[in-house]
Amino acid sequence: MRILLMVVTLLLTFGCATTSPQSAEEVSAEQVFNQSVWNRAASDFEGTVVVVRASQFTGIACTYSILVDGNEMASLDNGQKVTLNLIEGQHVISVQMGKDGCGHSYAVHRVQVSPGSHEELLIEVGNFDGLTIKPY
Repeated sequence: MRILLMVVTLLLTFGCATTSPQSAEEVSAEQVFNQSVWNRAASDFEGTVVVVRASQFTGIACTYSILVDGNEMASLDNGQKVTLNLIEGQHVISVQMGKDGCGHSYAVHRVQVSPGSHEELLIEVGNFDGLTIKPY
């Protein structure tokens, strides 16, 4: 019984572990589908949005697709981030899980980008609320 309790505690702990934007690894070029907005200095008309995927045990083998205004931008593995420079205005940032046989889940967050702004968003899979994307 003690072993079962320890295993459950470890799974819940790893399921809730997060990754900070500073410690997350930037995605590789092969994982980015629109490199014109990726990992560069923002222009005078852009703001930066950093999307971080928490390093969690839950969903560890699944790849998450990051979309901006319905266009796929990048795929994120566990503990990775993507840095996007977006033109000013309102954008819909969404995450989709399910391209690699991991079930299907979707989460959306709206962000208002202004010149020079910096927004950090965190993707997590919660024990009760499923897949979420929210300000960090």
